[in-house]
Amino acid sequence: MAETEDTPPGPPSQPRTVADILRDMRAARTAFQSGDLAEADYVERILRLDRSLTQGLSGSFNDRSGILIARPLEGAEGTEARASGHGSGLRLSDAEQQFIRRLETRSNAPPGFFDPENTLASKRLILNRFIENHPQLKSMTLADAVEVVEKTTRGEEVNWKYGDADPVVVASTALMMVDINRESLRADHPALYRTLQSASPDLIQGIIGNKLMVSVQQDDEFAAWESGKRDQVVAAIRGDETLMADIGRLKPLLDATGDGEFVEQTRLRQSITQRMAGIYAQVYGVPQLGRGNVATFYAPAEKLAQNDTYGYSGGVPGIHNEEYIVMRASLYDELLQRYPRETARDVAGKFLRDVNEEMRHGVDQLYADRVVNEELPADHPAFRHANLIFLNNFNAATGDEAYPEQYTERTAKEAAAEIATPLVDELFPAQPAEQGQVIELKGMTIRADRP
Repeated sequence: MAETEDTPPGPPSQPRTVADILRDMRAARTAFQSGDLAEADYVERILRLDRSLTQGLSGSFNDRSGILIARPLEGAEGTEARASGHGSGLRLSDAEQQFIRRLETRSNAPPGFFDPENTLASKRLILNRFIENHPQLKSMTLADAVEVVEKTTRGEEVNWKYGDADPVVVASTALMMVDINRESLRADHPALYRTLQSASPDLIQGIIGNKLMVSVQQDDEFAAWESGKRDQVVAAIRGDETLMADIGRLKPLLDATGDGEFVEQTRLRQSITQRMAGIYAQVYGVPQLGRGNVATFYAPAEKLAQNDTYGYSGGVPGIHNEEYIVMRASLYDELLQRYPRETARDVAGKFLRDVNEEMRHGVDQLYADRVVNEELPADHPAFRHANLIFLNNFNAATGDEAYPEQYTERTAKEAAAEIATPLVDELFPAQPAEQGQVIELKGMTIRADRP
């Protein structure tokens, strides 16, 4: 029966235990699916319950467990945050940024490298190192870069001066050199300087991230090498009976019967992620992966409603020991996703795809380090790929449509799906599709279709 003015959208009483909250969440989802709870009321109820859950779990997740939790703001600060439209002001980013900053301080970056006011100088340092250490690009001058950019933007043929270097690598490098040294163009190339200064959105980022890196494809040599690596990853996972058993234990967080099982499931995700990092480190020969730079965070659903991100990775190519991989465990995917995941197969499949995608990003980042520092031979099968990753990461596409299609995202997602799919099929055999109404929460997510 639909709610009336006599039945307010909030829970009838403040839940006292994690089991109570999860039970009320399941009841709310059932009511919404059956049409007894309006969409707006459902969303509000879930967010309210989730805030209580976050508070209830605050003593269970900490640095020693390896899973950090964001606590909601209390008192006047929390009231102000909610009034401003920013929900409860859950500080998930604070814990994650603290983790990332800690790695930055342990890196071999020069003093002040990560300071915001030094962003341009730091980018120039890395790009110059990349060019100087690149066997095909080290003769590139700013005048060369200007010629490449001007002719490329006019659609003209470019007289390549860089041997058999890939044209996309040459063009992207030239664009970056012009962009980072744009003040030097003011006197000698005023027209190009004015074009760069007046372009909106950013011309350089648009050409590289939204065009060049969307159209470029991986070469056959790298594809064959990478295919062999994927086979090794799958074999290593299958060969670890304990890891396979733990993956098979994954289930929706919402199905937990209490705080003990809820914490166990989140820590299970953390443990699987760490062991997967070890496998990637061995297969790809990147021992840096997993040495304190892979972390799992419990993410309140409200935070993921604002930023639908279950995992991400990063670092600066050419700087050692600051690479990171962050994974998030959350109820958002099960409750507020446009197409919520309700089965163990759905949940495990999404988790494995996310983990493998971020592991691939982490490996790519470390190979980009080697390219910038002249530690990857030009005849290595991943040399061109690492070049493209370096150039793409410096000029990532930001639009919703271009973002998943750019080279660094497209190749990582493809690799993740090829690794995760056979494992999920093996551990969670597909069941006949359930009949019934499909949940669709418009406006709660950027994802339009079920992956």
